[in-house]
Amino acid sequence: MKTLLVGTAASGASGPAAIVAKVPAAAVAVNGNRHVRDVIRAATSSPPTGGLGQSESRVQRSADGGIAPDGDGPGTRTARRHRGQGRGSGTGSVTRNGDGGGGGRAQGDGADAVAAGMEALSAAESNSGNSCTVSTGSRGSRRGGGSAGRGKPASAPSGMSLSSRVRACRSVEELVGLYDTAQREAEAAARSRASSAGAAAAAAGLAAGAAGLAAGTVWMFLAAAGSLVAGWRKRIPSGYRTTRLGEAKEMRTQLSRLLAEACGVVLWAERLGPAKVCLLLSLMVVAGGRYPGVEQHLGLLVEDSLNSLEEYSSGEVALAASSFARLHYFPGTGWLETLLEATSGRLSSWRPIDLGFLMWALAKWRTKLPATWLQEYYTAFEGCGERVRERELAMVCWAVGVGAVGGAPRPPDSFTNRLMMEVQVRLPSFGSQGLAHIAWGLCCCDVKPPRFWLRDFTMAAKATLPYANNGMSFSNLLWALANWQGELHPGEELLAACCKHSARWLCTLDSRGLAVTLLALSDLGHIPPVEWVGLALETAHRKLTTTDPSSAVAILWAISRFERQRAATAAAAAAEAAAMAATGANAAAAAAVPLPPRRRRLTSLTPEELLLVADDIGFGFGLDADGRTLGSAGTPLALRPPRKWLVRYYPLIKDFAMAAAGVVPTAASRRSSMKTSTPLTASLGRGASIPDSTEVATDAVATPSRFAFAGLDTNQMLDLAVALADLYVYPGDTWMAAHEAHMALTGGGGGGSGRNGSGSGSRGSLTPYQLKLLMASYAALDDTAEEYAAPRAGEMY
Repeated sequence: MKTLLVGTAASGASGPAAIVAKVPAAAVAVNGNRHVRDVIRAATSSPPTGGLGQSESRVQRSADGGIAPDGDGPGTRTARRHRGQGRGSGTGSVTRNGDGGGGGRAQGDGADAVAAGMEALSAAESNSGNSCTVSTGSRGSRRGGGSAGRGKPASAPSGMSLSSRVRACRSVEELVGLYDTAQREAEAAARSRASSAGAAAAAAGLAAGAAGLAAGTVWMFLAAAGSLVAGWRKRIPSGYRTTRLGEAKEMRTQLSRLLAEACGVVLWAERLGPAKVCLLLSLMVVAGGRYPGVEQHLGLLVEDSLNSLEEYSSGEVALAASSFARLHYFPGTGWLETLLEATSGRLSSWRPIDLGFLMWALAKWRTKLPATWLQEYYTAFEGCGERVRERELAMVCWAVGVGAVGGAPRPPDSFTNRLMMEVQVRLPSFGSQGLAHIAWGLCCCDVKPPRFWLRDFTMAAKATLPYANNGMSFSNLLWALANWQGELHPGEELLAACCKHSARWLCTLDSRGLAVTLLALSDLGHIPPVEWVGLALETAHRKLTTTDPSSAVAILWAISRFERQRAATAAAAAAEAAAMAATGANAAAAAAVPLPPRRRRLTSLTPEELLLVADDIGFGFGLDADGRTLGSAGTPLALRPPRKWLVRYYPLIKDFAMAAAGVVPTAASRRSSMKTSTPLTASLGRGASIPDSTEVATDAVATPSRFAFAGLDTNQMLDLAVALADLYVYPGDTWMAAHEAHMALTGGGGGGSGRNGSGSGSRGSLTPYQLKLLMASYAALDDTAEEYAAPRAGEMY
């Protein structure tokens, strides 16, 4: 039986001491095979684009400091390899991105594709001809009693060696089963030797054999797992989502089991080199990073890589950084400072994919990058030329956009022009998400693309919309196109396609993503189908408890624009048809115009109809040139939303009005609004009350002081009042009094405090137009008849 004699050194204060250990060739191949390391570097791939481009995400950085693992592991590990940790050698918690809108992450060909390099590792281990019998020789104690290498796994009944049995595994599940079997065999062998040595050594033998397999044998299993993952990715194309996701879920479960056991052995055995660190990080990414103890293991990997980043190749640095970012782990400011120092001066020789990986990871952590390092990065990426691929372009555009949002200086024009040129020649090769990241990033950097570029970009974006797989692709794209419409309007066809194909992905957006999508469509002047608007409103209402006041105002404003424009379009079409019928120019159009309703007696008119008759029906807000009210200012009947639509969504709109004021129900209603017309909010005006079964925040409507309108400026407060007036929804006397008081404090003012009172306020900071608009909105809200939105017997909504 052949073994390799490897000299190892235990780092300590007294200097290195050589210890001879018998290590399987598989373990040596991981660290010493140059061909394997080259394959690992060549197999570096991109992170999943599902987590990119989320402009509202935040990374909560925990304080720097080392991890204090449980048990006796840290003491033995520190004693075995004491060394300087540097500044900020890791954090003790996994920091999570608040990925807005994108609740779930799309499966991609991310950094776990490095597992393809493990095929070469399996080949190296197979050609070595070594069995996995390992004698004692590892330094120090391993975690949880550690595998000291004293156990010799029993061979299979067929006589096959353990390495042959590992190579024969065809799935991760089978490999994990073999690992468990080998672990039990090793423990049984250790107990047998301990009992034969005598009772005095029995206790020590049991403790030593508790961990079972040696570190070298465990590395063989990990390398085989990487090879199986790579083979699975080649076998199942990414397009077969059902099969791929089903098998991926089982693979993550099995890998989590393997990593939870294996990392407890190998991370305490030695200081890991770049190849081993990259292998473990790649497998953790595939497993999803959710198994018990992953935070401790990631901290140890940060510690292993901290003082040796200079030895990492460009692919290994990019893989390590992107893997930590994909696992939502912030390695600490000390690790990032060391990373920037290690990469400074080397970026010009890096591959484009490594540059893209690195910048993406730094952007996920919201790292404040030095100006000199950024300039070197821009120069290096420009120098890549035609070697840049679509994936790197999307990642870099998104990363510079995140930096611009965080206050970083604007990239130089030469860099952004190079990005746009490379994007334009590759437009047919981009997917919907890549184009959305590019548009969002460039727009955040205040880049104004030329008209011809925008024309080609919108045509390419329209072709990819049917294949989008998340809502963030639509929200980011529409937001950028709305900001660029001064140069070129995207066209009604593209906007209609966005509404059509985004319907099934609206549920993946958070409240802010929905607000951005609705507001962008409103700014572009598009009127989505009424069914789409209803779906978006109901989807946003289900996320009401997490909706901030600014998002609530944006949603109400966009919905009011949609319905106002829809009603105005219908009224204009009816007026045109009536005019054509009156002149006799088109008999067919005259026949299509419905006959006016028969005039009824005043006693049969509804309250709102009585108001219209009394006011002589006008299409203005009811203000003269001096701002004085002329009769009723209620929203004209022709410009109101359809009554049945308003009956259905009246409760939801009132809930958003309360959310804008900072009063949100403790549990957002998930019931259909068709079951009841009473909203979750309290309205103290006429015709509305709050049922006993509805849960509202304590004292939510007791006093106007509860309505904080936190974070809203004067323009948003004005938009809120105008939106409610256009939607013909009265939010209640208490809400109105609080709104007027807030406007008075912020420089606005009002002429009334709800329906039952009158007040005054400062009018200093509002322009004359804004002041007239505000007063008209108050007047329209005061004259809103809540009975208009009340359900009636015999009607279906």
